[in-house]
Amino acid sequence: SLLHELVSDSELSNLSPELQNKLEGILIGLQCKIDSLKGQHEQFRVDSEQLFFENVNQLAQCREEISSQTQERLKLKEEYSKLETELKAVLEKNRDHECAQERFSSEKTLLAKAKEELEAEKRELVRTLERRSSEVEHLNDDLKHLNDKLVEVSTSKLALQVKVDELESVQVNVKYKEKRMAQEKELLHGQTSWLNEELKAKSEELLSISRQKGNEILELKCKLENKEDEACEQITGPSEQFEDCDRASPETEWGLDQHTERSMVFFFSL
Repeated sequence: SLLHELVSDSELSNLSPELQNKLEGILIGLQCKIDSLKGQHEQFRVDSEQLFFENVNQLAQCREEISSQTQERLKLKEEYSKLETELKAVLEKNRDHECAQERFSSEKTLLAKAKEELEAEKRELVRTLERRSSEVEHLNDDLKHLNDKLVEVSTSKLALQVKVDELESVQVNVKYKEKRMAQEKELLHGQTSWLNEELKAKSEELLSISRQKGNEILELKCKLENKEDEACEQITGPSEQFEDCDRASPETEWGLDQHTERSMVFFFSL
């Protein structure tokens, strides 16, 4: 028994059987506890080794995860730097775009103002052209009136010439009548010469005025074409009203030239 293993026989003999039984029971209880503690210790050792291996595996996994996360962090850092650079570039482009937008708005305002000024100049030139065209029409009317007068004077001249011829063909022996007819003929000749001179002066004056007005119309036309080209380059195409005025000016000028040519032909035919 355990008691005999721990205590010699001489010592046991000194103890009462009852005490020996108690000691034996105590020893047995202690041995059971020791066995139990040994089992627990063995189980704890096994559990500790298992836990150690598990912790080692977890540590390796953690290291791998930390390494992976570190690499991922570096990648994210690089991407962040790249995105930050791109963001700076985008912000710079945005600032440039805003500056360009401001410049565009300013230029648009200037162009709108220039357009208004050109439109005002165009309207003024159109009014001037209309006024000049009206003056040319009045001159055409005056020229027509003078042509009518010229025809009337020419008709009178022809009638008087026929009358003179008839009077000259009739041989009148009365000296008074011959003298009177000579005076009438001289007077009519003087009137005709005066009318011819007046008509020639008026025709030359009208021709000079016609040429002057024609030059003014041509200058206005050139100026209108220059303004129209300038307006086309900066804003939009020419307006139809301005083109109608341009087409009307050559027609008026042509009509004036035709009246002038007819007047000169009729004058020189006299």
